[in-house]
Amino acid sequence: MKIMKYLLLLSIIGISWAAQATKITSSAQLLTGDHAVGIIGDYLIKNDSVSFIVSDIPHAISHGNTGGQCIDAALNGEIDDFDLMYLYLNKDWPRQGNYHTINIISAGTPYDSSHIRVKGVDSDNADITITTDYILYDNTPILKIVTCFNNQSTADLNNYGIGDAFSWGSNPFVPGIGSIGEGTYDSPWLASNTPHTVYGYFSSGSFEARHGDDWSDATLSEVSIAQNDSMQMTRYLCVANDLQDIYLTFLNANDIATGKVTGMVTADGIPENNALISFICDFDIGATLQVNSDVQGNFKARLEPGDWVCRASSNTRIDEQNITVTENSIQNLTLSLGAASELFIPSDTLTIIQFPLINIPKIALPGDTLIVEIDLAVPEFVQSLSLSYNEHNYDLSFTELQGSFSFGLRMLQAVIPDSILYGLYDLKLLCTGMDSLDISENSVYVIPEYKDSFSFIHVTDTHLPSRRYWGEDGVDTDTTEIQDFREVINDINIINPDFVLHTGDFINDGEIEELGIPSLSRGKKLLHELDVPLFLVAGNHDLGGWISTPASDGTARRTWWKYFGWKYLSSTSTTATTTQNYSFDYGNAHFIGLEAYDNYDKWRYDLYGDDSFISSQLGWLSNDLAEHADADLKVLFYHYDFKHELNLSALGVDAAFWGHVHSNNEDATLPYDISTAATCSGARWYRIVKIVNNEITFNRAIQAGYSGETLIKTVNIDHSLVRITNNSNVDFENCLVKFYLEEGKKITSLTNAALWQIDSLSSPKIVYANVDVPANSTVDASIQVEDIETSIEEILPDDPFLLSIYPNPFNPKLAVSYQLSTISLINISVYNINGKMIETLFNGDQNLGTYELNWDASNQPSGLYFIKAEMSNASGNFQTVNKCLLLK
Repeated sequence: MKIMKYLLLLSIIGISWAAQATKITSSAQLLTGDHAVGIIGDYLIKNDSVSFIVSDIPHAISHGNTGGQCIDAALNGEIDDFDLMYLYLNKDWPRQGNYHTINIISAGTPYDSSHIRVKGVDSDNADITITTDYILYDNTPILKIVTCFNNQSTADLNNYGIGDAFSWGSNPFVPGIGSIGEGTYDSPWLASNTPHTVYGYFSSGSFEARHGDDWSDATLSEVSIAQNDSMQMTRYLCVANDLQDIYLTFLNANDIATGKVTGMVTADGIPENNALISFICDFDIGATLQVNSDVQGNFKARLEPGDWVCRASSNTRIDEQNITVTENSIQNLTLSLGAASELFIPSDTLTIIQFPLINIPKIALPGDTLIVEIDLAVPEFVQSLSLSYNEHNYDLSFTELQGSFSFGLRMLQAVIPDSILYGLYDLKLLCTGMDSLDISENSVYVIPEYKDSFSFIHVTDTHLPSRRYWGEDGVDTDTTEIQDFREVINDINIINPDFVLHTGDFINDGEIEELGIPSLSRGKKLLHELDVPLFLVAGNHDLGGWISTPASDGTARRTWWKYFGWKYLSSTSTTATTTQNYSFDYGNAHFIGLEAYDNYDKWRYDLYGDDSFISSQLGWLSNDLAEHADADLKVLFYHYDFKHELNLSALGVDAAFWGHVHSNNEDATLPYDISTAATCSGARWYRIVKIVNNEITFNRAIQAGYSGETLIKTVNIDHSLVRITNNSNVDFENCLVKFYLEEGKKITSLTNAALWQIDSLSSPKIVYANVDVPANSTVDASIQVEDIETSIEEILPDDPFLLSIYPNPFNPKLAVSYQLSTISLINISVYNINGKMIETLFNGDQNLGTYELNWDASNQPSGLYFIKAEMSNASGNFQTVNKCLLLK
């Protein structure tokens, strides 16, 4: 029996008896604890470390409890908190595995495992048979779960979501994924930190996780299973004493190297007992690992290589250090809890890209020059610059501009490719050094042209994630305003404006992030759900700082800079750039964003005074307007003019859009001076602004509706029909919809839709189209397709190059297939997670046709790899990158 390396190591250490599998015949055999809900007839599998109960046949205690569920788990001799785990199918609760038989495959012998197999069907489709194996090795706290799906129906099964759902038994802490509450995150693992026992769940690759108050869903993948074909998934459930054990179990199972970190926490020179030490590798997702200091103030942890922030906190006092962990490194830290000190301000929450950031995107045309500002130490250099959309990567040819630039930054110059899909791209930068990969999400918006008639949407006062403040009940769990803004985002993505302006009070309390309650991090993740660029400026709730809270002065502003600013804003010089103001152009229309605030805690009063706008901001505004005097349209956007300093007529601007007052203030005369009501508190206001020939011709504030009923989009099961219902009094002329075009099909016509572009690199191909939806109407847009005739010329792809890999994950052989529509020079190579090329599969000329290569990864460690294919021919240069996971 082949098992993981670390399991073998555990087996060597002090084995006393093997894992056991026994049928439960009395309640005395059930695990004890608040959530031990098994019934007579269940099976108990256990070893020296841990016990699990697997249920026998269907028993409907509730919707969640059909058969074959791991419904209880605990460290032996301890109280448990685990409630249940069930197979969760197609994201369609309570659709799940409905088991009807159970067998003991192995009762457990020394050096072997206890192994139980349950068999059944999909609870909604009895033609999909399901077999799940629960395997518990001796002397390890990990339950291996392998499920096989067999499609015995008369048709192929497409886009079948497979995963698991859990009831943890209490409100969980979920490290490595993101905030607790509403939201969907990608993760390689998740864990619960319940009062009595800690539980972990992981698979061989990342999965989609969703979380409620005391439950989690993990969708491992969406698969297609052909008729009479099958597939399987493997995952692991483990039990431990603390989160560090769960984290190390995940690292060991995936052969991820670690470094050791030890340290001491003191307060006023005295060792601090029970201080919380958080290890953070990405501020967007919060702490990956948390441990507590002992009575001597000591702590220790093992971490995977990378850049980390080590933060100690106790009684609202904080200290932190930035560390770099390498394989087998040993670091010793001393953290002193005193008055909160100036925290290091990274260039952004990732690594080194200064601009574009998510709040200051770049709108560009194919062929435009892209300037990227970076904060990179001189000894290091940039290896690659690329754009990513729909998982397609476009490498950019770039040069580094020479000279002395502001704030010590370096500048890269690249050209947007002429042949590129239109859409909202992530910008990726790979460089040498520890900060090797930097991704700025939603940062470059590639469009075919600047339109004479365009639109934008104004939103303001989102107050994420909750209107509660520090010290109020529920501030750590309430996500009411996230749902309000999400409904507005859903409308925006249907309307498809050219961009969005957000005028501040993005979050409700700029200090609580530093006090350990996710606020900016949850808000920033929510912005990634937008399909169009958003330009954000700060408001008083974002920057001000509240005198009555325990955070130190300046915490709110410093926290904002961590997520949306630049470290050079932290300068104390009265002549330096200390506020975040910027402008951008859409064609010959000029938009100017100003930071606005109340300086409640009087931080750096000589710089910021009581409130905005300060003289340096007004001077910057005057210079910017002078530089763009020839613009046909000039628009200001800011949170609020606290000192009533802006005379729009004197400035020569056409309009200003703002918020703060949570009400709609209309203006029918030039220059327009307009406020939009808040999205928060269930109001869900946003304003649609339409522009023709750089003149504002229409603006109206509307509401998303308490249940999202203003705009409703529904899609049929095969994505051939999209229905949009517009219950507002506003016409929407440019709604964007997408259809899927399967291989071997071609479009014959579109109904109520105009073709915009086809993403022929995806599989299936994605067809984007624009739809006009008049006020108070319902429009059905649809695609009609037919089979492509199967002559040899016609079955070749429309694209010059198509690449696919299978199986994925694989062990140890991977098939790489591709099609060429013309004679080409081909290079296909394999890269590891660090960007190092480890093998070339093919390099040379090939004629048109279909080819397959094979990669044997027997000598490579488990992990993520990239298959990069480059092609050159008379039509140009093309490339694509596919990810694959080696799981041994």
